[in-house]
Formats: sequence, C-alpha cells, structure tokens
Amino acid sequence: MIGERLAHEMERKGGSLYTLSELTELSVSSISGIFKGTREPDLEELFRVCDALNVNPYQIMSRDYVPCRLHFRNVNEEAQAIASEVENAFLLMREFLPEPEPFSLPQPGNGYRDYQFVISAVIDAVKTFQSRFGNDLFDAIDGLNLPVVPIRVGEGCFDGFLMNADRDAAICVNEDSPPSRIRFTLLHELAHYLFHRDEELPVELWRFNFYDDILDRSALPEYVATKFAQYFLIPFEEAEMIWQKSDFPDYVAVDPTQEILDRRKASIDVLANALYDIARIQGRELRFTIIRDSLNREIKYPNDCDIWGFLGDKKRTVEDILENHKDDFSDEVLADIKDILQIQDSPGVMFA
Repeated sequence: MIGERLAHEMERKGGSLYTLSELTELSVSSISGIFKGTREPDLEELFRVCDALNVNPYQIMSRDYVPCRLHFRNVNEEAQAIASEVENAFLLMREFLPEPEPFSLPQPGNGYRDYQFVISAVIDAVKTFQSRFGNDLFDAIDGLNLPVVPIRVGEGCFDGFLMNADRDAAICVNEDSPPSRIRFTLLHELAHYLFHRDEELPVELWRFNFYDDILDRSALPEYVATKFAQYFLIPFEEAEMIWQKSDFPDYVAVDPTQEILDRRKASIDVLANALYDIARIQGRELRFTIIRDSLNREIKYPNDCDIWGFLGDKKRTVEDILENHKDDFSDEVLADIKDILQIQDSPGVMFA
C-alpha cells in the first residue's frame, strides 16, 4: 500500500527510479522492491524517499491518505518544489478548509476537437455558469465556496494551479503576477474545477499550439480552461461589437474598446485572442500579433486594484483557519504550514 502510494507520487512528479536512487542513495532494486511491495522500508528509508519526492511521510502512511489530482511533469525544479510544498500544506489542512460546492459542467465539445465547435460550447458553458453564479469573478468563487491560497513566488515561476483531493479543492495563485494575469488565472483554475476536477491536472503544461483548426487531444483541457477564462472576461458579443466598429489593423474603435477593458478588468492579450477568434471564424487572414499590436498602440491596461483586496481577504481566511485549529497541529507542523503559505503572526496572536 505504501509502496503503491510512493510509486504514484514519483510518476505524477515526473521522476524515475534512477533519479530517485541518486537522491536517496538507495539502489534501484531496493526502491523498486518498495514500490512493488516486495520489500518493507525502514523509517529512515521511507523518510529518504519521501524527502526526495517532496511529500509528507505522515500523509503517505495515513489511513486517510487521498492522492492529490495534480501532477508536476514538464515543470522546472523551482516551480515543482514550491508547488509540492503548497500541496503538502493543503493536504494537511484540507479537512478544515471550506468544502466547495460540487457544481460541475459537461466537458465543452464532448470530445470534439474542431476549434469552432469547442469555442461555441465554451461560450454556452460560460453563460450557463453565469446564470447560476453571476458575472462577477469574486462572487462566483465565493458562491462556489472555493478556497483561494495566494502566495508570492516571483514572476515567471507559475501563475497558479488547482489542488484537488477527494471532495476538497483550492486554487493556489501567484500574487506576484500582474493583476490582469491573476484575474485570468483564477478563472482558468476555476474552469479546471468545473470541467476537470476528476482528472489529473498539471501545474503547468508545455505550450500547445492553440491556433490549429483541429486541436491536439491532450491540449483540450488547457484550451477549454483558457477559453472559459477569456469569454468570462470578454463575452463574445462584446468582442464582436469591437470587431464591427474597428477595422484591424488600421483602425481601433478606442472609446468602446477601452470602456469594455476597464469594466471587465481584462488584459489586452485576452481581448486580442477574442478578436482573433472572430477573425479566424470569418476567414480573415490576420495574425494574432497584428491585432494585439494594434490594441497596444491605442488602448491602456485597466486599473485593477480590487484584486488585492480579494486576495487579502482570502489570505486572512487561511490565517483564521490556522488560528481556529491550531490545537489540531503540532507546533512544528503548524510552523511549517505558516512558512510555506507565507503567513506571519499578527501582533497579539500567538500560534502555539
């Protein structure tokens, strides 16, 4: 049982018996025997393997062990280490986090890979979701009761990811990203919760080509999440109105375009992708970069201060959970969780 769990952890983190052997100074045959259950590891060996895999040994040994549906293949070592630590903190405290509403939507396109068919299905899914939870991102996340864990990891590490184990889930988001990128990331991971939470999801994917007429099957989950975020922020009808009033690349209808971006708090890249979708559907030979550059010359990025207040509220929610359940953790474990989630003791508040 423990061997199977360790083997699963190695597989989803993109490891191999040989790299694990080097990290643990255990032979390949010894590790293989542990994974197959033909060799019982002692505690020292178990801790070595867990340390190399960056997993909590007590979680691995727990009778309540639940694998997290998150994998780390194709991720650089820094991002993998940080994401692993955040995941470990999530697994330790997940029973105290709010349980999200188990609302889900059918997979847009139902397996079809034609980009126009998938886009149409995603637009319908956005409308269905908004009819239930509204068109405000913050209200939608709160309506789902979906926890958000903000941390600072520097630009370029990762934007965010969905952690999911059994009925529990949470979004980790990088606070060091630009505001419009954070907003998009929250919607992107929200889409994964709605469509893919029973699937194994990556921290980051290789950059697929999203501009093929027939989509790569392995790219569909990422494409769907990307388009859901895009059309939540910029409804197709509003993108179409901008397209009709403009004449790309020579003329951009500045006033209505700026008004929509300011109101929707979307980035120029998101709008450019929505407009490029229209160009492709209409058969216009107009590159995405030309549309984006035309917008960049005329349009300003929106001011999105609201995102910081939202993330601050979510950070305080995590702090309150740890304070209210501090007696459920050892001092060492509590200190580790706080360190990973970058939570500081407030004046007059003692975690003991």
